[in-house]
Amino acid sequence: MLQRSQHISTEAMTAIILISGLVAITYFSMSGNFSLTLVIATFPFTALLFGSSVKYPIISLLCYGIVAGFWGMIARILAPSYSNISVLLEISMIYYFICMLFHAIIVNDFNWKYAINAMTVGYALWFIFCFVEVLNPRGLIGAWINTRGFYPSTLLFAMFCSILLTRYKLVKILIIAVAIHAIIAFFKDNDAEIYRVRRL
Repeated sequence: MLQRSQHISTEAMTAIILISGLVAITYFSMSGNFSLTLVIATFPFTALLFGSSVKYPIISLLCYGIVAGFWGMIARILAPSYSNISVLLEISMIYYFICMLFHAIIVNDFNWKYAINAMTVGYALWFIFCFVEVLNPRGLIGAWINTRGFYPSTLLFAMFCSILLTRYKLVKILIIAVAIHAIIAFFKDNDAEIYRVRRL
């Protein structure tokens, strides 16, 4: 009886959320606030994507790969409207980190010993060397300040990838994704070259 009551309560809650979302979309659409309407309309998809990414962190890694791989196209589309376009790439990497951390806390199936390997140790030494360069009186402090977020984020990225990609299935998925991107880039470059030749 209790399970039946909980099931009805869940259905009622889902219906309330759905109706509230539709009402909010209708209201903000009629008031002309299309930005907020878009946010509300995409919220279920965003929640589903985040939940799936936490359960399967490879999804968040692929999302970062899509943003990084199609960076040129995204920059050309958004550059006229946004001056700091690189923030999207940083957000996608932070999203990957957050999904990995939530997965580690909730599922707790990572073997953290894989985070220590030749690649991460080598990069950690390089990071320490670059950090010590701040003390160099002839060093360019401005260059360090401009790239201060690159060094730790790359180290974390290498460590998280080493922890995540420990199964052949996940490595295979990543290789397939890289291959698909390479094929798309090949045809895209060919189309751009053909267009350039025709203009000449």
